[in-house]
Amino acid sequence: MQVTVASYNIHKGEGIDRRIDLARIARVLREINADVVGIQEIYRPQAETLAADLRMNMAMGVTRHFAGVPYGNAILTRPGEDSVYVVRKSRAVADSYWLADYPSIYHWLLMEHPEQ
Repeated sequence: MQVTVASYNIHKGEGIDRRIDLARIARVLREINADVVGIQEIYRPQAETLAADLRMNMAMGVTRHFAGVPYGNAILTRPGEDSVYVVRKSRAVADSYWLADYPSIYHWLLMEHPEQ
């Protein structure tokens, strides 16, 4: 089984032209066509929008809140690859997972796939 993984820092959705354009980001991600995408510097509503537009599952690791809006990192996975957990690095122990709620986090991606 081959899995394509990408990482993308979207800088709060702002491009080098200083425009916030999630549709443009979605086009880039569609072109990349990765099975798993790690996204940094994203607001939860942006992550939800991208996941819906790309028809992918989403898990969010919140590092802080700006104006009450959760902000941090997200993982998008193709449907069927939905065993996704975001964990605190200081509390990660076997078979136990906590959602991150502070700036220093790791993302762990656990994916189930059929036997080959």
